[in-house]
Amino acid sequence: MGCNAAPCSLCLPHMSVRRLFQRGEIQKYCLEALRDAGGALSTRELTRHVIARKGLDVEDPVLRKKVVFSVMQSMKTARRRRLVKDAGKRKNVRLWQL
Repeated sequence: MGCNAAPCSLCLPHMSVRRLFQRGEIQKYCLEALRDAGGALSTRELTRHVIARKGLDVEDPVLRKKVVFSVMQSMKTARRRRLVKDAGKRKNVRLWQL
């Protein structure tokens, strides 16, 4: 079964997330979400925001699993650049804040 429309769970297992997002786009969306929230957000919450902001299906588990790794890497890079702080963990999920 081929996919001609927007990305979906049928074609994502073999597709790289890098094709869905431009360079720096994930980090930009994460920082935007943290500014809007005014407090700490978990990696999962940031992932949902990034997927929704891109206009993709937030409930797609395959897509979420692929994007969460990129969100984590983006946030680690932002932490090294001192753009965000590690706010600890909640229910074994990393929290991030500005």
